[in-house]
Amino acid sequence: MLSRSIKKKLVCLIVFIMTAGVMLPGTTAGAGAAQAYAGEPEAVQSGDTQQENEFPADTGYGEGQDEQDGTVCDLPGDEPEAASEQTEDDQPAVTLQEDAGDEAVPELTVDPSTDGEKTFTVRAAGLAVPEGSAGPVFAVWSDKSGQDDLKWYQGEAGEDGLYTAAVTVSEHKGAGLYHVSAYFREEGEKDEDVLARDPVAETTFKVTAASGKTSIVSVNGKKGTFAVKGSGITAPSGVKTVKFRIWCTANPDLKKTYTAEKRSDGTYRASVNVKKFKHYFGTYKVQMKITMKNGIACTMSTVSKAVKADGYIFAVRANKSRTRYRIRILGVRASSVTVNAWSKKNGQNDIRTYKAKQYKTGCWRCYVNTKYHVYTGTYLAYVYADGKKKGGVSFSAVKALSKAEKQAEARLDKTGRTLVKAFRWSVSMPYRSVNTGIIRNCDAMATYGFTNHCGNCGVMAATFYHMARRLGYRAHYVTGYVPLAGGGMGPHAWVEIVEDGRVWVYDPDFQHETGRNGFRIYYGCGGTWRYSAYSRVN
Repeated sequence: MLSRSIKKKLVCLIVFIMTAGVMLPGTTAGAGAAQAYAGEPEAVQSGDTQQENEFPADTGYGEGQDEQDGTVCDLPGDEPEAASEQTEDDQPAVTLQEDAGDEAVPELTVDPSTDGEKTFTVRAAGLAVPEGSAGPVFAVWSDKSGQDDLKWYQGEAGEDGLYTAAVTVSEHKGAGLYHVSAYFREEGEKDEDVLARDPVAETTFKVTAASGKTSIVSVNGKKGTFAVKGSGITAPSGVKTVKFRIWCTANPDLKKTYTAEKRSDGTYRASVNVKKFKHYFGTYKVQMKITMKNGIACTMSTVSKAVKADGYIFAVRANKSRTRYRIRILGVRASSVTVNAWSKKNGQNDIRTYKAKQYKTGCWRCYVNTKYHVYTGTYLAYVYADGKKKGGVSFSAVKALSKAEKQAEARLDKTGRTLVKAFRWSVSMPYRSVNTGIIRNCDAMATYGFTNHCGNCGVMAATFYHMARRLGYRAHYVTGYVPLAGGGMGPHAWVEIVEDGRVWVYDPDFQHETGRNGFRIYYGCGGTWRYSAYSRVN
């Protein structure tokens, strides 16, 4: 629809053109005038006298005067104006003046933010507000993702027909270009219906994005650690949080987010351990996300760096019961690698050496089984490459009790949990011949003894060995030979216990047969048997 003022101007222009057309050359009444206007006046000869055909000096041609009756053509609504003289080069002109009652042109602006781009003020002026309307509403959205963050703001009336609304940036999603459109909403009208109409005014403004540089620093291949740093960070509204999204290309499905801490030098850092990424080494990728105080989050470009192992050692559970652990050594080039492991409870009384196998260049592994150890709890494992210590690792393991160990626990609960009482119980069992072919099978001998409470030297030694181990002693089941009463040497079994670096002999069968003390004796001690060709079974 055209406004009243524009219609009036068009009418004036049409009347002016029509008025100029009356005075154009080619009409009968104005033929002479046309000739005079087009060039020099013609000379007319009458008899012997020559005269010039002259135009009246006060014709006023070109100022809207009719040359036939001399009247002035007035524009509608205007007062007649006096005709003025015009030269040949003058062009017809008209000035269109706007009435005091003309409608103003709608104007929509956004004031610059004064609080670090947390809020912006929308101003609308010159709006023709419909009768009964509460004022304009403003649709505001960011250009980043279409209109998925579109919000409506009601305009508040001010002086001189000015309407304002405060746009809270945190209500939206992205930085960059924002769109503002002004509408008048009819009562009960839905948002989509309002948006389907043309806005009465529209404009745009910008929200500045955060920026910064991401880098991976302080890589330690032995510890399996590195740091992620964000530097040169700028954010007009201030920095609320800095977070790093991190993953390894060798295991891309495992991603973790770290919240950075601000340092005194203005940088932001987060410490990373490959343990959190299942001990994977390789190329790590990092993406920094800066959330500004106006609620806008900006994601920086991804950076990457190779993180290589250099003598990195770790332990992982090899079964659900936690009785077996896999020890891995990465980034070690050697001809042989061994692992010494023991439970922490009683020093190294159950230490055992495992030989690692190389499954890939520089990568080794071995398995620690608690059945060869005594306790449940913290275990220590130290790695040696070609005899040189490379480092160690600790882990929490469960001692898996064999049948013989469970029987030893039950027996100790009955006899008392001391080494002397355990020894006396093994000595007290009646002697019974048992197949010496299984004498080196400690568990089989012990199970027989705990079940039947009788047996030979091997049974007595095996039951005492298991009880001593359950009590925390560094005990060893030993087999060898001793002199026989009828001459010659016969197979025999006994126990060694290492205390303060010294080996002590405990021989229940010796005490059972001779009646002499077999508790805590030593090799070569007077009045004892001569032990020979012996070795530890476990």
